[in-house]
Amino acid sequence: MLSEEQILALAAELQQSQISRVQVEHFSKRFPDMTLEDGYRVNRAWVQQQQRDGAQVIGHKIGLTSRTMQISSQITEPDYGTLLDYMRYDCVSGEVLDIPVDRFIAPGYIQHNQMAEPGREGLKKFLDMIRAATPDAVHDVKRAFVDGDHVTVHYHVRRTPDDKGWAVMDIFRIEQGMIIEHWDVMQDVVEGGPNPLSPF
Repeated sequence: MLSEEQILALAAELQQSQISRVQVEHFSKRFPDMTLEDGYRVNRAWVQQQQRDGAQVIGHKIGLTSRTMQISSQITEPDYGTLLDYMRYDCVSGEVLDIPVDRFIAPGYIQHNQMAEPGREGLKKFLDMIRAATPDAVHDVKRAFVDGDHVTVHYHVRRTPDDKGWAVMDIFRIEQGMIIEHWDVMQDVVEGGPNPLSPF
């Protein structure tokens, strides 16, 4: 079990990581005897620091439900965490949610979609164009997979609620907690083809 001094030091590392956007190494690599309870103690200390800085607790979450991710994280059960007010994005039906690209997309972003200009600024322009052209678009996530530093999302994109739309696969590479590289593939959703199965 880690000492209270170690717990506070690790919570401070998490706090600095959030500010700097530089990912920290798994604490259990430095502290191989670290227990699951130690991990929750670090989290509680970090949440207390966040609250001292003005954040408010709005709920709780469950994560790492994927057995593959549990194995890669060397745990045997899902993890539980705290949701803070700045993690929430609100919108009403029909409103376009304005998510700050700079918070999630790395400065050196590599774009492989040939319809968008390179880089983070190119992505911003592309997203602005898409939002303006299709304000009623629907993105219905069907499944997502995580493998190391790659995240793959499969979803149904419709430009309007009654559009047959596209089946889309986005592949993201993550670096230091931000999206650094992106690939995507799309196919039209059609009726009357030789295969009666949905692409979803």
